[in-house]
Amino acid sequence: MKKDYKFTFDILSCVALIGVMATTMPQTISFGDSGEIAAAATTLGMTHPPGHPFYVITGWLWTQLFQGNPGFVLNLFSLLTAAVFFLVLVRIQRSLAMLLHIQQPSDWIARLVAALVMSMPFVWRYSTTTEVYVLQWLLLSLSGLSLINFAKERSINHWRNSWLFLSLAIATHPYSLFFVLIPLAFASMNRDVLNPRHLKWPFIGSAVTATCYLCTILIAQKGDGFQWPHDPSISGWVRYFLARDYAQRAHLGGWEELLKEQWHYAIPQIVDQWGHLFALLGVLGVALAVTILKPIRSKRWLVAAVPLLLLIVLPFFSSGLKDSLDLMSYFAMPLIMGLLSLGIALMAWSTSQLRRIVVSTVLLAGLVFFTGHTWPKRDAHHAQFPLFLARSITSIVPRGSIILCKDDASYFSLIYHQYCEKKRTDLSVIHLDQLKTQSDFYRRLYPHISIPEEIPTVTNDIITAMVVANEQKQRVFWFGEDFHVSGIPNTYRHEHLIAFSKPAIRPIPFLAMYRGLNQKLRDALVADPVAQHVFHAAVERILSSQITAGNLDQARQITEQWYELNPHDSRATALKAELLAAEDQREEAERLMEQVIHQKPVHLQVAKTYCSLLEARQAHKEIVDFLSDKRFLLANSGEITHALVRAYLALGDFQQAHQLIDQHPMASALIPIKAEVLFKSGDPVSATHLLESRLDENPQDIGCLQQRIYFAVAEGDQAALTKWVGQLAEVLPDHPLALEYERQLMGHFLNEP
Repeated sequence: MKKDYKFTFDILSCVALIGVMATTMPQTISFGDSGEIAAAATTLGMTHPPGHPFYVITGWLWTQLFQGNPGFVLNLFSLLTAAVFFLVLVRIQRSLAMLLHIQQPSDWIARLVAALVMSMPFVWRYSTTTEVYVLQWLLLSLSGLSLINFAKERSINHWRNSWLFLSLAIATHPYSLFFVLIPLAFASMNRDVLNPRHLKWPFIGSAVTATCYLCTILIAQKGDGFQWPHDPSISGWVRYFLARDYAQRAHLGGWEELLKEQWHYAIPQIVDQWGHLFALLGVLGVALAVTILKPIRSKRWLVAAVPLLLLIVLPFFSSGLKDSLDLMSYFAMPLIMGLLSLGIALMAWSTSQLRRIVVSTVLLAGLVFFTGHTWPKRDAHHAQFPLFLARSITSIVPRGSIILCKDDASYFSLIYHQYCEKKRTDLSVIHLDQLKTQSDFYRRLYPHISIPEEIPTVTNDIITAMVVANEQKQRVFWFGEDFHVSGIPNTYRHEHLIAFSKPAIRPIPFLAMYRGLNQKLRDALVADPVAQHVFHAAVERILSSQITAGNLDQARQITEQWYELNPHDSRATALKAELLAAEDQREEAERLMEQVIHQKPVHLQVAKTYCSLLEARQAHKEIVDFLSDKRFLLANSGEITHALVRAYLALGDFQQAHQLIDQHPMASALIPIKAEVLFKSGDPVSATHLLESRLDENPQDIGCLQQRIYFAVAEGDQAALTKWVGQLAEVLPDHPLALEYERQLMGHFLNEP
């Protein structure tokens, strides 16, 4: 009897592939949600809504089995999960070939197609980092394999397994719920599953999912692990499990506008990084499978096609997918299904040895090409940027300080630093977006600090309120964009942080820390686009503060160092142009920017620098031409929006200015410039009413105060000028604007007859 070596070759293929991927596995957490997920899994805590309870539980068990660096241990968990995922993909193709009665299917085609799936950039990335997606894909694949086995053997065990795996996939990531359409479509074509013995399993699967999510509530009562800020009431848990906070991602409201946003933002992300080519291969695979195999009758094909079409279309109606990593993770499965269809079609076509050799050679060439493309760019083996970022922040702040931040990258890095590395647990780390809705949670978490009873909605106002509330207790630091703290008195640049009282400690140069890393670490940081973005933002803040302070020699040194480290980064070029503009070399700055403004995508820093150069020479029409199609930049930057509105005003196009502001996702933060548009378009009454209504709600809104004073000056309204300058001086007595306005006002009074 001939011995079957199929499984042996499957294992050897798996070991070879995973061995290559292991060389790109980071030694610790990466960006995205890795820091948060690692903190939750290590401490048996809870992640962001609506939770990933099955991953947290299995991740916690894994970290109990293997001690050490939690980030590395959980990365290894993802890698081994990916290995099983590869074997399941091979098995799915083999089982489908048997079900469809394909004669002598090639096992090597199945292995090569499965390896091709693993070589997709986003599959590779999530297979080597702490994330929930590979476990989700594995469970969905096991559910699909069980359905195929049920179709072959008609065993109730396979039907049961399909629902159990699907229920665990939903408990790993809730977007798996959409894939319920597949067993439902299967049931519509197989009357065998309609007997009572089979019908109970969907309900048992639902109970398994519900039990996993119930564990999230029980875990929250434990209270000693990392917990996402949440409301512990019944209504709070309902809001958490429905992820209601993420509905705010649909900024413009209405299904039509949501779909328009998904078209502009979601589709480009799906087809990024060779995704368009893989999508084409997937569609080709489905078409070939239907053409060559004709596995089901036409009416049943329609029954199967409708749920699959809904599976692809329905997520676009979810606001939670916008600007989310879940986007590619969800659409990965339909894409993988298409590629597996390609594998089945190629197996059916490869009826001769020659055809098998040709197909295997082409697939192997494709695998080598995509692996060669992905492998160098996944040089994350030495990437430690989240830890570097956390240490660069915590190393320069005193004990007991409060750190305020607004971006997930820095917040999750600090959370991992505290919960997993057990370092700087004395710090109070607060995410301002969460503070807006979960202030009570932070009061329970940090009872020793003062949190205002009413949390403002504007970031600048939240920071001001936190600084005032803790003025006599803890030092407060801000890690984020400088414009969020404009107008707040007693701010001090403290390397890449801003302090709100002069710290009695010596700062550690951020760039010096970076240059102190070995070359492999620096190369890995540059290879990580998220790390590069966060690092660049920190350098930009340091450089801008030096230019503002007039320290051009220091600014030049920083710029030269950064440009030397990143000569091909358009943002480094933009920083160099900023310095040239500060040195009155604007023509040279514009020539430099011409090299990068046509690159796609256009980075925010590049757009800001270019617009400031155009504004300096009053090239308003050029600003409009440049920004009119930059919808993503406009939606994510108030500063860029201000530049475009000012250009419209200069050109007298008030209608476009109104339309831009009214439809902007950050419209509430654009009240001062909206008032300016109203004022300059001939409606000063509405403009002043808009500002005064805002100032009644928040008397500390510096932007609105400045604009109201400007209107009073423009109208020659001395009484209003006195009133609003007085309010500015009362709110921020040391603010330069208040002192200047008071000086001018006093001079005006002294010169009166």
